Amino acid sequence: RSQHGIVAACACRLENVMYSLVLFVIQVSVQIGVKRDVLVVRAPPAPPYPSKSARRLSSTSVSTAAQLRAKLNEGLATNASTLDLSIPRGSQLQLSNQLLINRPVDVLISSSGTGATITSTGDSRVFEVSGGGSLTLSRVHVTNGTVDGSVTTGGCILVSGPGSKVIGSHINITKCTTAWTGGGPFFTTQGGGISVSSGAELVLDGVTIAYCHAGGAGGGVAAILGGKATISESYIWNCSVGPAAGNEAGAGIYIMGGSEVRWNGGAIQMCKAISGYGAAMYIVDATMHMSDAVISDGWAAGGFAAAMVGSRYLGDASATALGSFTNVIFHRNYAAGFIVGAILTYGVGSTLICTACHFSDHFAAGDCGTLDVMFAKAYITDTTIVRSEAGGVGGGVRFRGNSYVEMRNVTLTDCKCMGKAGGGITVEGVATLVFCYDVSIARCHVDGGKNGGGIQLTSGSLHIIGGSTFECTAPEDGGAISAEGGMLNVSDHMFKQCHAKQYGGGFNLDDKDLVATFTGCSFVDCVSGIISGTMYVAAGEVMVINCLFRGSRAETTLSGCLGIKTDASAVRVLLSRFVDIFATTQGGCLVLWGGTLTLEDCEITDVRLEAGSGGVAAVMSGKLVLLRSLVKDSSATGVGAAFQVTRGTVALYSVQIRNCTTDHPQNGLIHIGNLGTFEAVNLAISACNGLVTFKSDRPDVPIDVRGLLLLSTYCPLPPVEQVATARLLACTDDSSSSPVCGIEAACEDARVSSSMPANFTTPRCLCTGLNYPQPTAFSADLAPYLRDDTSGCATPRKAERVDVVGVMAASVVVELYKGNGPAPVENVTIAMQMGGTGVASAEWSSLVTYTPESVPAWLRLQHNAGVVHSS
Repeated sequence: RSQHGIVAACACRLENVMYSLVLFVIQVSVQIGVKRDVLVVRAPPAPPYPSKSARRLSSTSVSTAAQLRAKLNEGLATNASTLDLSIPRGSQLQLSNQLLINRPVDVLISSSGTGATITSTGDSRVFEVSGGGSLTLSRVHVTNGTVDGSVTTGGCILVSGPGSKVIGSHINITKCTTAWTGGGPFFTTQGGGISVSSGAELVLDGVTIAYCHAGGAGGGVAAILGGKATISESYIWNCSVGPAAGNEAGAGIYIMGGSEVRWNGGAIQMCKAISGYGAAMYIVDATMHMSDAVISDGWAAGGFAAAMVGSRYLGDASATALGSFTNVIFHRNYAAGFIVGAILTYGVGSTLICTACHFSDHFAAGDCGTLDVMFAKAYITDTTIVRSEAGGVGGGVRFRGNSYVEMRNVTLTDCKCMGKAGGGITVEGVATLVFCYDVSIARCHVDGGKNGGGIQLTSGSLHIIGGSTFECTAPEDGGAISAEGGMLNVSDHMFKQCHAKQYGGGFNLDDKDLVATFTGCSFVDCVSGIISGTMYVAAGEVMVINCLFRGSRAETTLSGCLGIKTDASAVRVLLSRFVDIFATTQGGCLVLWGGTLTLEDCEITDVRLEAGSGGVAAVMSGKLVLLRSLVKDSSATGVGAAFQVTRGTVALYSVQIRNCTTDHPQNGLIHIGNLGTFEAVNLAISACNGLVTFKSDRPDVPIDVRGLLLLSTYCPLPPVEQVATARLLACTDDSSSSPVCGIEAACEDARVSSSMPANFTTPRCLCTGLNYPQPTAFSADLAPYLRDDTSGCATPRKAERVDVVGVMAASVVVELYKGNGPAPVENVTIAMQMGGTGVASAEWSSLVTYTPESVPAWLRLQHNAGVVHSS
């Protein structure tokens, strides 16, 4: 019997038994992985027997340590170019001091089967190779090498100098040590198992390095000062560094000073930085390329539990290092006392590349559960990060210190932080620039901290293109994103079911210098516990373009969707829809405490206020402006079925209000408080359910309405004394910024109601020539196509945009008229975009007439009859 079981007794059956055992382990691993989602790590299988054709028949057999040393010294003394030695299988050779190869000679020491072992008595390393020498170990295991002192390297094997080389094939290197005894820098005690340095080369294939230790750096392997290593299907297991000066680095492998390591297959597992950093690896001014491998179960008392890519010290940002990982699994690495559960990339010349990698179950007692990039670059592609946790900020990843980062097709799931903010991603640093392409964040949250369940932005620039954020939560503000500075640019992103216990179920935007833009985004079912179901803007400049807000909720108080807090806030919303919004006490959809909110070409529909005032919007201070927009289907129980203006201003330009209700008809469709002001131009009201259109608490102050159109027969106006002096716009009024009616249209002053004084009129525009629809035509009644001199559209206007909302139209006519001016001197393209139900199946036909009859040379009609494709 031996440590390998019954190999010696049953050699003829070993191959079949071994493959059966391996197959059994694989099957069990798959079952456990599926049921419990646990990464199962197993030791590498024993190497197979070499084929007869691969055996070296001309080697010299040695069976004792003395014979090995004598044959090696003899070959060196006779200047032999090659030396081929073999050790019988199962032999144990014990050395009292190292074997030295210090000149150009190729030495092969081999064994067969389970191999032989060369062990040190514990007073020296086993092999030192220098001077251009080469050592190949095949099935010859090395163990128990030890060197100590203030400057030590290579506990079992040291290879150094240009032209020197060590090759290990199917061997184990175990229980080797470089012990730091003080008197020098900790990082000079390197390479507990193997050290390759100063231009030398190391090649490992099918090698296991286990239970090795370095006092300073590289418990398993150290590649330093230009050393090169190529490692395949090899394992570093249960290696450690420290305790030395408290800054030990790279319990698995330490790479520094221009060295390069290329690693394919195998794993680095269960390594420990006793009082330092980088349980798996530490890369300083060097390069690591790793693929198809596993890094797992590392433990670092300091931080960077899987790897450090960059500088030896955090105070030195000038490092140049590259860590490139492809199809690598990082699992369950633990930073016990500092930051970063997996990889820290640090230094202006340092770069991290992760492609098709998987990070799972990482933890940092400080900030940043998995990845941290500082003063560096990172390119992360097709990668997943799951179950990542930080005791501080940045539960998943953190980008800071003027870094540049690209993330493409990355998923962060179930990440959390216990600190202030940033359950999934944290971005900080004035010049930090982060691009996220198709990044998905799911179920990330801040637990015990404050803001930004999905993302925290404090400074720098964050650009999000595509992807989604789903079920992210914060105990205070900004369930999806908390932006407290910098620049935020989000496009074509879905935010769904995000929640904040206080303000901004989706977003908390709070810095006077913040600039945020959202384009083509969807905000669905976002909820706040108190204020602003989707977006809470305490300060900053915000632009929202072509977005959808649906199912937003403020559970206990006000501002069902969007709240503006201070005069340091300016928000502009274009071409967007607010649908199915709910609040409890005030401002069903919108609330302003200051600042400005402008909505252009927007629709607000299906808003419910449970028990309060301002069915659609409540303005306590600041200014709310709506341009060319539709407000419909809202309900409230208090004053202002649509708008409540306590103080500040509400201004409506070319707006229609439809079907807004309150429990008390006298509370008014629009309620204007003692300190509030209201103005409207071209306001259309329909389906007002018997509500008084305007209710003002100050009857002595005129209601500024210029161009009022009542589209329902039962929309009562306030008492005459409240509105008789209202400055309703007349056809001849020059105070308007643009003509009331378009050119070629007649204007007449018509009475608003027979119950009102004769001078209470509003302009009516009649088509006498060309047909100009009003900018926002909300129904077929407003813009029929009747092309003659006696009839026409009800309110023709000059316009660049025409909206027909909520109307079934059998046909749409687009008429273009150039006029009598000179021909254009350059090409002019008119592009038409149409959206709505049924557009995709519509068909165009064209009718083109010219006066004069000949077509001008400058006109080219590029219209194709057929299907209209919806945009």
